[in-house]
Amino acid sequence: MKSIVYILIMLICSILISAVPNSTSNQKKVIEIHSAVDNPDPALLDESCRIIRNRLRDYGLQNVDVSVNPNRSSINISVSDKTDTDAILPLLTSKGEIEFYETYDRADVVKLLEEGDKLYSLLNIVPGNATAAILGYCKPGLKSQVDSWLAQHYVSKPGEGIKFAWSKGPNRNGDYCLYLLKHDAALDKDEILEASAGKADDSYELMITFNENGTLKWQDLSRNNINKSIAMVIDNLVYFAPVLKDEIKSGKCSVSGNFTLEDVTLLKSLINNGELPLDLIIVK
Repeated sequence: MKSIVYILIMLICSILISAVPNSTSNQKKVIEIHSAVDNPDPALLDESCRIIRNRLRDYGLQNVDVSVNPNRSSINISVSDKTDTDAILPLLTSKGEIEFYETYDRADVVKLLEEGDKLYSLLNIVPGNATAAILGYCKPGLKSQVDSWLAQHYVSKPGEGIKFAWSKGPNRNGDYCLYLLKHDAALDKDEILEASAGKADDSYELMITFNENGTLKWQDLSRNNINKSIAMVIDNLVYFAPVLKDEIKSGKCSVSGNFTLEDVTLLKSLINNGELPLDLIIVK
């Protein structure tokens, strides 16, 4: 009798389970991205699709589906509805251009500014050398005015002068930092062998290993810039600008700070995979 009751219970449970919709863990959401220009080259769209797929898998999303929709000239990314889509957006649309720049000293640049230059009213230019590679700081609402003023009055010839670059995000005070970079990148993605994410004390670190050519360049760069900042720039935004304390012969660059595992894993995924050949935007 107990066996019959058990069988009936199992049968009822199976019926109920089959009648319940799939769990939210099996549900998907689709993100659609388009080229910023109409009628993109199908080959470039396919290449972009491949790079995005590799980035997401490197990030840890193994069950993601990335495919080209040729009818709409778009790329569709299907992920679990539990995926934090805001967190992975840089992997979908960031070009992924990685460069390292030497920097200028703010004190030397300030000497060249004329008294009453509008930059003094747009930027908070702090005296001293706490962060010498930063010309000044400003609130988000003033960035466009700074850009406009620089474009009008501080345009350099190609390969000469200062490359101005904003920080990737605001600092603790809500200000963006305007960095003073030398005109040409000292190292780029071609010199990087791989990047990895790891634990560093109470935070996480990004470890970059250079190839043979990059190791020689990095050694020269570190030797010539002791006690100066080297800026790591991704898509023309400064992500880090650590001060080098010693010559580095190992061919490795370790960047640590108040980072989460997600922060360094995302950066690792951008660095380890190619640059997008198209400018891509999210379809709202």
